[in-house]
Amino acid sequence: MTAHSDHPCIPQELETGVAIIDEEHRRLREFIGRLRSICADFACKQDCTGCSAERIGACDAAFLDCMTELLGFMLDHFRHEEQLMKDLGISARQHERYQLHAEDHANIAGRLAGLTRPQPRAATVREIADTASHITRWLDNHIADHDLPMLH
Repeated sequence: MTAHSDHPCIPQELETGVAIIDEEHRRLREFIGRLRSICADFACKQDCTGCSAERIGACDAAFLDCMTELLGFMLDHFRHEEQLMKDLGISARQHERYQLHAEDHANIAGRLAGLTRPQPRAATVREIADTASHITRWLDNHIADHDLPMLH
C-alpha cells in the first residue's frame, strides 16, 4: 500500500508522478471496489438465481447509484487531467496523442453513461462483475497508454 492506506493502491509502474492525478486514479479504484462489494458472490455467480426480488432490487439500486457517482467523478477527473495537459502545453506539443487521449475519455464515459439508466437486468451480478472488470482493464490500459507517456 501507499501512504494512503485507506485508498486502493495503484501499481507503481502506473503512477504518473502527478499527485492529484494519481490520487484521482486511486479514487477510481475505490469505485471499482464499491462495485465489487455490491454482491458478495459476484465472483462465482452467473446470475441472480437464489436471490430474493428485494435483494435483486437492492443490488440494482446500489449498482445504479455507484455507476452514477462513478461517472460524475470520472468526468471531473477527465476535465482535471485534460486541463492539466493544456496548462503544461502537452496538448499543443503532443496534439495527436492528446486528441486520442481525450477520445478515450469520451468513449469510456459514453459507455458508462449507458449503464446509469435503469434497465431490465436478468443478471445484475454478472453486470456488476463485468463492469468492474472492464473498468479495471480500461483504467490500467488508459494510464499506461495515454497518461504515462504524456505526464511521466
